[in-house]
Amino acid sequence: MAKKPTYKELEQQVMRTLIVDDELVSRKKLRNIMDTFGECIVVENGADALRVATSQNPPDLILLDIIMPGMDGYEVCKRLKANTKPSNIPIIFISSKSEEGDEAQGLGLGAVDYITKPFSPSIVKARVRTHLELKKHRNRLEELVNERTVELKKATKEMQTEIAERKRTEEALRESEEQYRTLFENASEAIYVAQDGMMKFHNPKIEALYGYSKEELNSQPFTNFIHEKDREMVLDRHKRRLKGKRPPSNYPFRVINKSGDTRWVELNVTEISWNSRPATLCFMTDIDERIRAEEALRESEEKFRVIFEQAAVGVAQIESETGAISQC
Repeated sequence: MAKKPTYKELEQQVMRTLIVDDELVSRKKLRNIMDTFGECIVVENGADALRVATSQNPPDLILLDIIMPGMDGYEVCKRLKANTKPSNIPIIFISSKSEEGDEAQGLGLGAVDYITKPFSPSIVKARVRTHLELKKHRNRLEELVNERTVELKKATKEMQTEIAERKRTEEALRESEEQYRTLFENASEAIYVAQDGMMKFHNPKIEALYGYSKEELNSQPFTNFIHEKDREMVLDRHKRRLKGKRPPSNYPFRVINKSGDTRWVELNVTEISWNSRPATLCFMTDIDERIRAEEALRESEEKFRVIFEQAAVGVAQIESETGAISQC
């Protein structure tokens, strides 16, 4: 029987990711992103995905397209979750299917995240990094549980041994919680927990984004920091999610920082239990530069179109090789 890797070995282990997408351009873009995390395997259909995921050396994470010939991504996910061996592999759907029901179906099948195409490389990288780190910690906890279970079975004869084992387990769990906290506080995304209309917990990135202190953020409703034109929409989706409904979990809106400046952000949100009550875990990414660049491009294109249409003289585009007029 092969020896299980230690936690130190797991930490140093090269992570393996599997990309499943029938589109060549999309595969190449994802490959360029995922190569930074270690070994990357690329396949273009569901059958090959199942073969790799159920092999002796399965991936640590799967990026899965939905629309593919033959077996679609939903079916691949369903079969993997029904199989004991690969059922714990985190699956992130990456698809052009952007309807609320599509995302709900994917998450309902057991996926840990859902990213719509066209995707932002930085968003994909941040989400993948988060889920790979969470998997490392989950492996650590599973290793602890397995070790402690064996040890406690051997220690049932003496109460003192049982107490000592409990103390070691508690210390290991505290260590693991500290690692989670370190990951949380140093995440590239702004992260907060929302409950009862307030921010119950947040990382330092939130304070940097808004320009407010921890006390200022925690003492007033989180909607106070949202642009008035987006406030009702964000609050409505927050309330619907807490009631068990399925509003969009990924969408952009505007926030107002302490200086009064407006910035665009993108929110990814999921339901959690906080102090035994419903709450939402929110990941917020600053996309202001991207939005403003897109707006500038649209304005430039519109100016060019107006000038083109209102030109007093004829404007023509002539092919350099044939001399033919292709547009005028």
